[in-house]
Amino acid sequence: MKNKHFEKKFLGMILSTVLLFSLFPFVSSADMVASDVTLYIPQFVRNNVLNGTVEINVSIADAFANQNWTRAVVHIVSAGATANTTLFALNNSPDNRNQSRNNHSLILITTPVEDGNDYTLYVQLWNGSNKLNVTATVTINNSIPVVASSIFPTVTNTNGTLNFTGTINNTDTTQVFLNFSGTNPGSKGYVMTCSGDICSYSLSRVSEQTYLYTITASDGNDLTTSALQTLRVDIPSNAGTVVALKNLEEKNIEIKEDGTLAIAGNGNSPSDLFAKFINWFKSLFN
Repeated sequence: MKNKHFEKKFLGMILSTVLLFSLFPFVSSADMVASDVTLYIPQFVRNNVLNGTVEINVSIADAFANQNWTRAVVHIVSAGATANTTLFALNNSPDNRNQSRNNHSLILITTPVEDGNDYTLYVQLWNGSNKLNVTATVTINNSIPVVASSIFPTVTNTNGTLNFTGTINNTDTTQVFLNFSGTNPGSKGYVMTCSGDICSYSLSRVSEQTYLYTITASDGNDLTTSALQTLRVDIPSNAGTVVALKNLEEKNIEIKEDGTLAIAGNGNSPSDLFAKFINWFKSLFN
């Protein structure tokens, strides 16, 4: 009787041990997700703006420390405002200072990246063949846009169509604006289209007026505005009217105050001239 009780007790201990060990790998092999990782970037105290050399700390929850997440690579990509629209490595070789099983301290260099405020930072963790991306929204700001130069037009005679152009530094500029001060041709500001370092914007049916305008370059954080430009739109008179009046002058025909036409100097209207011609023609047969 005693042996049977012992056997049951021993069997229960074995089953409990088996159950415990069967649960242990289930817990330790669970998939780690992004919320199990904490990113700490000291520069984030300045509204997520990064510049120069940046240190980033990656902490993995203790429950996953034994899963050997020993490699971390950081990439950055722009949503479209800058030229960096494909993944760009900020640490080409993992720099794992003070590395432990659940902590990475990385050094990132942001200067090769164009300034912009629409970046996503990807921290990619590896443990052998498995990887996990942890993301953060950041702004890169290492410089101030160069002031626009070679601005055109300044003074013009036009048919009402204006083509504004300016030269900027594309590597530190994400957007360029054409702004009017005071009188404007329909709106106070327009977004210019840029190709390389040349930005342009066209306006049509611009009325005769004196306009004051500037070109402003932006990198998403800083603005640089050109000197105020003065533009006088002066639309020429109708060319056809000028030619017609010139022809009248050459034929010694003048416009009288009452609006009728007459040969200059004799005071006769076209109707009087025609009547005199008829009378002369009749006299030939008398």
